[in-house]
Amino acid sequence: MAHHATLDDERLGEVMCNESFSSQQAAELLAFVPLAFGRPLLEELGVKEFSSTVSAPSRAGGRRNVPLRYQAAYIRSLSLARQHWRTGELGDAYEAVALRSAEVIVVNKALNEGVGVKGGTLSVAIFGPYAESLNQGPWWLRLWSRHTG
Repeated sequence: MAHHATLDDERLGEVMCNESFSSQQAAELLAFVPLAFGRPLLEELGVKEFSSTVSAPSRAGGRRNVPLRYQAAYIRSLSLARQHWRTGELGDAYEAVALRSAEVIVVNKALNEGVGVKGGTLSVAIFGPYAESLNQGPWWLRLWSRHTG
């Protein structure tokens, strides 16, 4: 991602597919890696809470909330991002990935307009992949959720 920082997501997805990622893998990486890399930066800026879900499009129309804790690309990227935030090992590459995050873009715009973000809460919507293709958690939890609320 960092090597192709100037590409938009659609073009970067094509590049990723040409480099042996499936379209599903590319969509998940494009959605979750920048999100994860942006989180340590946003915490440093004073954002205190992040939604535990993302709003993803549904094939049937509308949107569904999908738990981030079940998204392997997000969990692994967040761990890597926190490590590299502390050590600075990735340098400019870290910044190139984090600056792709919609949350970082919104917070940056707010700060440039003089709006404070300390103590703020963020939630995020993604444009892809579809909610149905993302891990929704264990089957029994999904079944329980349908019957309890």
